[in-house]
Amino acid sequence: MDFADALKSVYILNLTLPEGYTVLELPKSITLNMPRDTGQFRHLAQVEGNTLQLTSQMMIRKPRFEPHEYKNLREFFDRIVAAHAEQVVLKCGTTAVVKEGVK
Repeated sequence: MDFADALKSVYILNLTLPEGYTVLELPKSITLNMPRDTGQFRHLAQVEGNTLQLTSQMMIRKPRFEPHEYKNLREFFDRIVAAHAEQVVLKCGTTAVVKEGVK
């Protein structure tokens, strides 16, 4: 696998919740590291007041992966996809307690 260069991507979503909405569940915040510090992924979900913030950061520090490294690379990306598939659960109405990583 040849990326031609190292990669870094950062996505930040700031969402203002409508009045009366609360967050019931957040995705679990995680940090994933590839062997030999060749890559890292961070996924953070947090609520402050009526603002929900989701942050996703991926770094691939090595531009080229040999065939014997492909399994680790694929597992890394599979876990990123799974983290991005986690859902935020909102509730309209009474105040609720936020639970991280609850399904």
